[in-house]
Amino acid sequence: MAVLVADFSVVIRNSAIEQGFPGGLLAFQNACPNKALCSDGLLTRVGFMMLDDANFFRLRLIAQGLPSYETTARESSPLSGRIAVASRHATG
Repeated sequence: MAVLVADFSVVIRNSAIEQGFPGGLLAFQNACPNKALCSDGLLTRVGFMMLDDANFFRLRLIAQGLPSYETTARESSPLSGRIAVASRHATG
């Protein structure tokens, strides 16, 4: 599994999109707020220039039914559907 992580990226497993996003992968791609989407067939990444935009998109995905860490942590596999926000920038 490998997808580009540049600036700020929202990364999620395609299986979680298929199971949790209304309309599956095609609907997810159509709902993408920009053209910075890529996938390796197992992971999908949507890129953003600003961290606030990436977090806003992550919260929108959770509101639309994709599992957050908070909901999956109560289940048996906390990483199975987790939405990650990744960055190539150092923080701290």
